[in-house]
Amino acid sequence: MLPEERATDSIWERAGRAVIESESRFRSLVEAASDWVWEIDQNGRYIFASSRIQDLLGYAPEEVLGKTPFDLMPPSEAARVSALFADVVAEPHPFSHLVNVNLHRDGHEVILESCGTPFFDENGDLAGYRGFDRDITARVRDEEDLRRSRIQLSEAMKLAHVVCWQADPVSDTLEVDDAFLALHGTTFDREGGYRIGREDYVQRFLHPEDRPRFYEVLKQCAQPGATDCVIAYENRIVRGDGTARHLMTRIRVLKDPDGTILRAYGTAQDITEQKEAEAEQERLLAVLRTALAEVKTLSGLLPICSSCKKIRNQAGEWEQMEVYIRDRSGADFSHGICPECAKRLFPDL
Repeated sequence: MLPEERATDSIWERAGRAVIESESRFRSLVEAASDWVWEIDQNGRYIFASSRIQDLLGYAPEEVLGKTPFDLMPPSEAARVSALFADVVAEPHPFSHLVNVNLHRDGHEVILESCGTPFFDENGDLAGYRGFDRDITARVRDEEDLRRSRIQLSEAMKLAHVVCWQADPVSDTLEVDDAFLALHGTTFDREGGYRIGREDYVQRFLHPEDRPRFYEVLKQCAQPGATDCVIAYENRIVRGDGTARHLMTRIRVLKDPDGTILRAYGTAQDITEQKEAEAEQERLLAVLRTALAEVKTLSGLLPICSSCKKIRNQAGEWEQMEVYIRDRSGADFSHGICPECAKRLFPDL
């Protein structure tokens, strides 16, 4: 063998060893990865699956070879994802963050997030996809719980007529939402967004008689002291249509150790109906007190003559019934005559 041939063989041997070492490192990385790494052919069937699939779906890698990803999904999910994937392979391009529901070997659902990229043969035709799947079941469940909690909180706030806001001390503005704007009789379009300047809010919506109290609260917020304080007070607003509403406002102020206000959060609860009910109750109580002051009541056992109907008073004297009742109840009498007595006393009339 010529020296040149021995040198050529040595180059190919070194290249072969390098390829083997590279593949070995790649497979070690794949098996060590927390995600399930896979490869499918142009027909969408698995030709490689890392061992991570056993942790995710309970299958050994060799059990899924020849299957498609849709074979591991519930029928309705398989139909949905296959329609999406058809668009991907129509003009082969990478995809990411494809959320899909799979069935574990024991039957429970596992939510995966898939990412993949196409690879091609020597003729430039699509040969398949390589990618990985990540288990996001816990994250999706947490997001769903959070979404459900937000809905419940939103409904509870609607029932309680409560809206929320936060203040930015740097821009001196209030950051609000649609519920806050609706309470004040305005809209996003009318305000040009979800920010209202503090002084603009005071002049347009705060009842003139309650503005001094508002500025007192601002002074309280700015006083040095605790880095976290809560202030509650009642105030009135004048809505966009000119009607007034009573609010219970609660403010939470966060400050740094130097006393600089970092952020202020608050809620406003519409207590108009409650205030109106309290005012009506006070009015009825006033009417009742007046009535009680004007009326004297009689109670107990009254000794009355069965013949002349006089009543014996506490001094033992007998008084006409009209006099007795008048002096003790405040009632007065007007006298007339009933038909029976008229016939008996005046038979000729």
